[in-house]
Amino acid sequence: MPSPEHRLATLPSIDWGPWLVAALLLGGSIAYARGFAPEERHARAFDGHVLFDLPHGWSAHQESDAFVAQLPTLDAIAPTVLVEPIETDTTDALFQDLEVARMQQSRASGGIGYRVLHVDERDALGGHRSTWVWYAIVRDPPDARPGAAVMPIVVVGVDILVITAEGHAWHVAAFEPEHESADDEQELRRIVDGLRFR
Repeated sequence: MPSPEHRLATLPSIDWGPWLVAALLLGGSIAYARGFAPEERHARAFDGHVLFDLPHGWSAHQESDAFVAQLPTLDAIAPTVLVEPIETDTTDALFQDLEVARMQQSRASGGIGYRVLHVDERDALGGHRSTWVWYAIVRDPPDARPGAAVMPIVVVGVDILVITAEGHAWHVAAFEPEHESADDEQELRRIVDGLRFR
């Protein structure tokens, strides 16, 4: 029977050089990416009428009449919070019901299947009257051609109608692909819960 020393001598040797280089490159890439990711910060939109608290890594920008905060990701649909003003007469008695129905119709038209999971009315987002419509929708990935053989994505989210004490109306949309990480979901909820309207 061979001795332990003989068995160790016959084992193939491992060249640790490539593994060390790969580990250094991976660590350097992660540090580089984190160094350029936006820090946690406060953001203002619409001339200071909307205040955001954005977690580390989230980007935000204004596009046309909406303010969009997103967590950059390689997935087809990124976790997103969108805020846009609603230009309408909020003193109309039917305004709230009509606007909620319009939000639902607009959301349903953006996917293959749409289902309302829950509707809630509460004072939130700085103490303003709001209607929350929780939903799930099945969508094709962005830029998919009609009839293309692609796997659809289940997106879960909430559309919120906010009416401030001054009578201004806002639409808040927050959504992400289902089964995203628990951390992403917590950050999404934190952004929505931290929104303030002036």
